[in-house]
Amino acid sequence: MLSLLLRRLFWIPPTLFVVSIVTCLVLSLVPPPRAPGPPESADLAHERRAELPRFFNPTPDDAGVLAARHAQIVAEGGEGAAASAAELARLGGAALPHVVPALDAFDPVRRQRVALALAPVAVRMGLRDAPAASDP
Repeated sequence: MLSLLLRRLFWIPPTLFVVSIVTCLVLSLVPPPRAPGPPESADLAHERRAELPRFFNPTPDDAGVLAARHAQIVAEGGEGAAASAAELARLGGAALPHVVPALDAFDPVRRQRVALALAPVAVRMGLRDAPAASDP
């Protein structure tokens, strides 16, 4: 009787693991419901969700890595600078501890580009001088 009980208890963790994996797989294959609103924004949200990894992300980037990468692209000012500026604005306050100390490494023109890319963060934070932040 005791051996039967122990055998059943030992089978609980593997069973839960397999059920969790199968549930994650099934739920990742089911498309999420479309949000009400313009179809363009729903399609964009659906595409962004489709880019996410299914089970795990083998190369995760934290806010510091993303902020440094996008600040460098904005500072160079080439193609993709507008998209990187939008990404810096989206990162918001999470990017500030990584971008602000790195501003000293840029020359004045590049520093100005990065600071202007962070202007929407000032507006979103409700700073008193937020409109002046977008003035070079």
